[in-house]
This record gives sequence, C-alpha cells and structure tokens, in this order.
Amino acid sequence: MKVESQYLGRLRDFAGVNEEIVIMDNAAPLIALTEKLAGMHGGAFGLHQIRKNSYVILVNGVHYEALDAEKTILKDGDTVVFLPVTMGG
Repeated sequence: MKVESQYLGRLRDFAGVNEEIVIMDNAAPLIALTEKLAGMHGGAFGLHQIRKNSYVILVNGVHYEALDAEKTILKDGDTVVFLPVTMGG
C-alpha cells in the first residue's frame, strides 16, 4: 500500500524532502512507518525520538494519540504529517 508522508521543520531537513510516497505492507501500524522512515532517513524518525523532541504526528489530519497512537493501522492512500511543536515565550 502507498502512504504519503509529509515533513515539516527539522524532520524535513533530516529527510531531505518535503514529502514522499512510502510503500508499506497492508494493514501496517504507524510504528512500522516510523521504523521504516528511521531506516531510510536516520534515527530522528524513530518513535522514541519523535516523542522526545515533541514532534506531532497527524494521520489524515487527526493527532495520532486521538486514534490508536503508534498502533494506528494505516490504509492505502493515508497521509501522515510529521511536524514540530512550536513554543513561544
């Protein structure tokens, strides 16, 4: 299945692209996507690093924790956006 991954902020710098299509097995959980991206683009995409660095993951516009967190099952055509949390002061 094809999943569109979009990157903002530092994750875009790590990936070297704004977006890409990632081929996944059918019924793959979100954590499988982050592991595949970590293999492709480096450890910054590992779920532990994403949580540690306060990145947000949206699956079709919905925060992944409002779904089934890293166990969220992705479907063909889903869009997954990785973005940093912006803090001001």
